[in-house]
Amino acid sequence: MKDLFKMKVHKGDAGYYALLLSDLGHQDPEKEMKARWKGLKNSTKVWNNSSAVEEFERGLLHPQLARELYTLPLEVLMARAAKEMVLSQYFQKALFDRVHDAGRLITFMDYRVKQLQEELDALKSRGGPEAVTEVEKRTSELREELEKIKREKAEELLRREASEKELQEIRGHLDDAQQLLREARTRARRMDDELLQAVKDLESARAELPR
Repeated sequence: MKDLFKMKVHKGDAGYYALLLSDLGHQDPEKEMKARWKGLKNSTKVWNNSSAVEEFERGLLHPQLARELYTLPLEVLMARAAKEMVLSQYFQKALFDRVHDAGRLITFMDYRVKQLQEELDALKSRGGPEAVTEVEKRTSELREELEKIKREKAEELLRREASEKELQEIRGHLDDAQQLLREARTRARRMDDELLQAVKDLESARAELPR
């Protein structure tokens, strides 16, 4: 939080303004984004550089945390943190299910290939033109079936990658929510201390009043 209040939006600025930082207008593409993204430029393609992405995400996170921390009630922050934790558990379970399905698909592929290979070997052992024709037919069918299985496997892998990416995003949201919850609890304790001190000051002031 100390770093937030050291940020400058304009030259000679003396304060931190969440609205200005979260609503940047048109900028010179070669000008450094010093307010939140020191070292990045407006023309930087952050999606092509992992380190730039991390720097960009950190810059986006601070104003959002600060704004919500000082504008949302404690109950809302705690409810949001609980919701994010539930979502994280749900997506973890979904990811485990998809990984299990992918394992079953691979096992089935291995079994089917062995089964078809045994059929081809049996046909070859018969000999003769009819056997050759049957082998060619079964080989063609085998190729088609293998291509179908490959497509299914590729689709399953894509779904798995999407689930992993989604889980990573949920974990990121969960970290943010936990941070908000910690900050909210700290703020609540500070407010309790301030309230207690105010009550003590009031009692002292009343005691000093002339009777």
